[in-house]
Amino acid sequence: MITQIRYSPSETPEATQMVNGKTAPAESAGGFHAGRLPLTDDELAEFHCDVEASLKYDGLSRLGETMALLFGERSAEKAMFSLLGINPAAIRGYEPDEFLLDDGHYDWRAVLNEAGPEEVFDTLECTQPWWDAAAYAGQGIAPRTSDCKNQQDREASIRTLLVDKADHMMTLGAFVVGKHYNFIWQAVKARAAIDFGIGRLSLEDLGLLSALSLQIVRNAVSTGALIVDADQTASPEDALAWLQRRRGFIPSRWLNPEDDQYPQGSEPEDTEKVFVPQTASGDRFMPVDVMRLTRDRSASSITVGAKGDEKKVEDFYEALRLLKEMPIARWRRPNTARNWGLVCARGPWISVDKAEIDRQIATKKEKIRI
Repeated sequence: MITQIRYSPSETPEATQMVNGKTAPAESAGGFHAGRLPLTDDELAEFHCDVEASLKYDGLSRLGETMALLFGERSAEKAMFSLLGINPAAIRGYEPDEFLLDDGHYDWRAVLNEAGPEEVFDTLECTQPWWDAAAYAGQGIAPRTSDCKNQQDREASIRTLLVDKADHMMTLGAFVVGKHYNFIWQAVKARAAIDFGIGRLSLEDLGLLSALSLQIVRNAVSTGALIVDADQTASPEDALAWLQRRRGFIPSRWLNPEDDQYPQGSEPEDTEKVFVPQTASGDRFMPVDVMRLTRDRSASSITVGAKGDEKKVEDFYEALRLLKEMPIARWRRPNTARNWGLVCARGPWISVDKAEIDRQIATKKEKIRI
């Protein structure tokens, strides 16, 4: 029995089960929808697997049946085996004539239903665009490509692999995996409108990016907190100004050249990387910004914690450990007026070079000695 999660941007996620090749309701299931984009590494992996399941157990069959209807059974047979890149007489674990029909042709439906597409077709690679779209929609992470070396490359990969394809993925892609994943591509278009100034954002778009209900967004319009035109759309500038005050919104991470763009909850392969929190404006928790002299100027001090429950520690890594234990990481740093104000983490923690952290710590300690 294989459980498939159905995602809908407007309804409660519903699960179905594939039982003997047929779809049946599942007892219960979680899932993502327009109010909850996948953000963590585990959520992105779960989402990707669900899209892959839709392709494996529905999409490929739907594609084959459409070709059989329009072009005939023999054309569908040739097309499906060519698409899958397999010889039906040489599938591992099956006899050469296992899928041979009486008329001398091979049964592509039986190959999909019994052998399973995962035996003959890389469905995870085929559905990678949905993972890339979800990572960009939720966190502004650019697709990882071998030639993505700088900000210009990041922007090019977003435009080419995601933005330029979004409308087609919401029609042609939806035909294969189902339209219940279209909210991801809608969120891609919404974030791109802000990142690149292309188009305006609807109230639904703002709900996607802020993880708030449509009613809450409408309330913001009614109170004047969100500025919209007569057609109930916001400019990229007004949308960003409102979103930056929403806890559920994550600023686009590709814009920060020092952000390695690891999804939340994943660990960088390089052990010389350290995760630190960042504010809504992208200011990171770094020694140069958070360490200050004690009153007697004999040591450094870092203040972390919520107002009324603040702790002062000398060691940067101890402060970082305390931040990780907090429901919402909070710390003090100087503002533009050089007053030490309390800020809180927004969005994902980002990885930075441990060597850079240690260099900043050493620089701060050297100033203390002076």
